[in-house]
Amino acid sequence: MNIFGDAQETPTDQAPAVLVVCTGNICRSPAGELLLQHATGPAVSVASAGTQGLPKARVHPRMGELLARDAIVSEKFRSRRIRPEMAEGALLVLTATREHRAAVLREAPRVLNRTFTIKEFAALLALEEVHGGGRSLVRSAAVHRARCPLRDDELDIEDPIGQDREVFERVYLEIKAAMRPIAAALAPQV
Repeated sequence: MNIFGDAQETPTDQAPAVLVVCTGNICRSPAGELLLQHATGPAVSVASAGTQGLPKARVHPRMGELLARDAIVSEKFRSRRIRPEMAEGALLVLTATREHRAAVLREAPRVLNRTFTIKEFAALLALEEVHGGGRSLVRSAAVHRARCPLRDDELDIEDPIGQDREVFERVYLEIKAAMRPIAAALAPQV
């Protein structure tokens, strides 16, 4: 059983534990989890949760369709609410928005230097000074956080719930684009 309560291998420095967080854990965070897991395979242990997670809900149908177009199966996914120990046990916590980052830090303040928005962490990886693997990569990103090239209003990924297909598509593509450099940095051999 791992830190997320799943029957999986315990993450190591070589297999970082990444927690992806949004509101309900039915759209943005499962997309982030499944995209990152798909890109890294078993090299990285990835899970997700919601700040107001709907227990055992499925991925939103529109997001599920988008994932399926990339041959990513979401049918087995079930949502859950974040618990402090989930964030505390993760090597890296990636949130959809600054608001989610603040919510995680209220519950688990010790994870400040391991918690970033998805887009923030992806942008930091483009900095020459941010390097390393596993814990050293996350520490390096935290040290250079103030140099993030994105403005505050660019750090968030919009919530598509209740909006049209085009918004879901845009959000999915934003998450997918951000997960590419993250996957490459966390599992460079993949």
